[in-house]
Amino acid sequence: MWGEEWSPRRELNLHGQVSALRRRLDQIEPGRGGARLMRVGAGYRLALGPGELDVQAFRALAARGRTAARAGLIEQAQELFGAALSWWRGAALEDAAPLCLQLAGEAAQLEEARLAVLEERIGSGNQPAGAAVLVMPTALRASENDVRNARRALRT
Repeated sequence: MWGEEWSPRRELNLHGQVSALRRRLDQIEPGRGGARLMRVGAGYRLALGPGELDVQAFRALAARGRTAARAGLIEQAQELFGAALSWWRGAALEDAAPLCLQLAGEAAQLEEARLAVLEERIGSGNQPAGAAVLVMPTALRASENDVRNARRALRT
């Protein structure tokens, strides 16, 4: 939460944030929610079940979209790609990526995956019915400004 800087005050603040998160989880899932957040070593782990992690849901829907596209089910493919993209609420790991190089790398990979699905969705709409969908390369190497410009262009 605070990069490399540590202080007793920040540690107390962290424990306060964790306690608030446990209360919120208990409101969502009475009797179970708070127990999902566990202390592990010097950190915390949130136990998630299948389908509860947004990136897993995104990847599963994208894979189903690709399968539908290969089968020539263009409308279904576009719906699945759209459902996958609906999991996005801004840049990947937006708040955490600046704190850690590993997270920054993961964020870049997630952004590439998002852009690939967006391209697949757009590309699938340009194919004649029943035709195989041309999937654009997923190894995009775009700068942050290029990603922002692409987002702006798609919104207009």
